[in-house]
Amino acid sequence: MFIQTESTPNPATLKFLPGQTVLEEGTADFPNSEDASISPLAQKRQEFRIILKIIVAYITVKVCWLFKLWLPVALSIDFLEQL
Repeated sequence: MFIQTESTPNPATLKFLPGQTVLEEGTADFPNSEDASISPLAQKRQEFRIILKIIVAYITVKVCWLFKLWLPVALSIDFLEQL
């Protein structure tokens, strides 16, 4: 799977474009584990303690990190490819 990335105005957030529909309608914000029960992607977030939240939309996934450094980009892509 080829996943494109885009920066956002928030340096601690990166937008991923997986090239396929992620959510049919609206947006979903998963700021914690309790809210993640309806999303396999958000549930996997628990394995990566440095992810603060995940925001899912029609064709994008935004990952908000604890740090503003993008050392974890490869980790993010690996995380998304596992789904």
